[in-house]
Formats: sequence, structure tokens, C-alpha cells
Amino acid sequence: MRKGILARLAVLAILCGTGAFTGGCKTAPDPKAALSEMTAELVSSLPPGLDADAALASLDRAIAASPDSAVYYSNRATVNRDAKKDYSRALADYDKAIELAPGLSQLYVNRGTLRRLAGELALARADYSEAIELNPENALAFCRRADLERMNHEDERSIADYTAAIALEPRAEAFCGRGTVYLQAERYDLAIKDLNEAIKLNPHDYTAHHERGLAYLEGKTDPARALADMDRAIEADPKQPAAHADKARICEFLGRRSEALKEYRTVVKLSPSAPPALVEQARKRIAVLEDMAQ
Repeated sequence: MRKGILARLAVLAILCGTGAFTGGCKTAPDPKAALSEMTAELVSSLPPGLDADAALASLDRAIAASPDSAVYYSNRATVNRDAKKDYSRALADYDKAIELAPGLSQLYVNRGTLRRLAGELALARADYSEAIELNPENALAFCRRADLERMNHEDERSIADYTAAIALEPRAEAFCGRGTVYLQAERYDLAIKDLNEAIKLNPHDYTAHHERGLAYLEGKTDPARALADMDRAIEADPKQPAAHADKARICEFLGRRSEALKEYRTVVKLSPSAPPALVEQARKRIAVLEDMAQ
């Protein structure tokens, strides 16, 4: 019983940013049971409001007490990756975790995510593939590899990996990802079907609402539904310039020029985080609409 409690304390230290450690995360004698126990204690992403400094201090103490714990190294890497953006330290810890537990599939997913963030896409893909090789039931590995394939416009491979992820664990991000691939391929009915499922699972998903709005606009010529989805996307994340730009386009299409002008101006205000081409197009449309208003 104490073995499992100590492992869970490691995760609690990350979630709460507090805790002291006197022992290490031991595992069950059976190798499969050991991997399952360790996987359950890994953190792949951080909760909002995490006290990263306190979490790192707790994990430093945990590693000092149990230097053979792959879980502690991986969890410290995840804090450095996501909270501190310290990719070099995160990579060193993920590498150490994999050295200690080379058969643990989720470690490769975590390191693959780091490599994706660092722009090392080929290495990220190799990590996700290794994770799948080690555990063909790792839904997150399939989903993350599909994300890379989607970015690379490998539509059929991406669809196959998202489909595998959904079969294993029907999560919103996998439906949203596959729906986005269908949208890019102009397979609008399939896109809307998947994005509907994503929204059912996560009603506040910015991307799912935004992509479904585009599907209604471009595939169905249904500006009313498209506008409703853009409004929901903006409500979910008002700092995303793409949704404001697309809402502006829809408002122009509907003849609602004052609303379009407001949205284009919002795009310009968000310019530090917006693609330059999107901002330039918004400036041009602002000039045109202001001329028309005179």
C-alpha cells in the first residue's frame, strides 16, 4: 500500500506545488503491472494555477530521495517544459526518465510533445511512433502523431491515426483533429459530423466551434450557422484573431458592415499575436469599409 501512496504523493506535489518526500516510487513485481502503475502517476500537461516553483522544489526533493524514479524525472520535465519553457532541462529529464524506464510508452509521448514545441518535428514523430510500438493502446500517442501528420498535410495517415485514437478513447481533441482534416480536404459533411462530436464532449472548445463555422460557411453556404459558431469560438477564447477575422468576413457577407468593422479592428488590436498577413488584410478591409461609410 505504501508504494502506491508514495507514487501518488509525487503527482500531488505537482498538482499542489507542495510536499516532502522520504521515499521513492516503487512498482509491482509484474512488469506490465509496474508499467501501468507508473503510467498512472505521470503528468502529461499541467493544471491552471500551478505554482511551478513549488512543484519543482518538491520534485527536486523527490529525485534526491529516489534518484531511480522515472516518474519524478518525467514530471519535473513536464513542469519545466510547460511552465518554465526550459526545453533543455526538460529534455535532459525526459532522457533520464526513458533511460530508467525504456518500456514506458507515455514517456515518449511526453518527450515527443517537447520536441514538437521545440520545432523538432521529425524527432517528435519518432517518439510518438515509439510510444505506439510499445503500447498500441496509447490513444494520446496516436492523437499526437495525427496532429503532426495533419500539419504536414498527410491527410489519410492523419485520419487513420485519429480514427485509431477515437476507437481507443473517444476524446474531443481527436474528433476535432479529424474534423479539421476533413475540412481541409473539403469533405464538409464528415467535418461537421466530427466537430459536432467534439463539441458534445467539450462545449467550450474554441477550435471545434471555429472549424465548424468555417465548414458551414465554405461548405454549406450557411452564414447564420457559421456566425453562431464564430460567436461561440470568440466566447471560448476572445484573444484568437482568426475567429474575429472570420466573423468579420461573415458579417460583410450578410451586409452587417458596422459589425464587420468592429471585428477587423479587434484583429488589428490583437496584432502582436496575429499572423502579419491576417492583420494586413484586416487593415485593408477597415479602409474599404470606412470609405464606404463616408
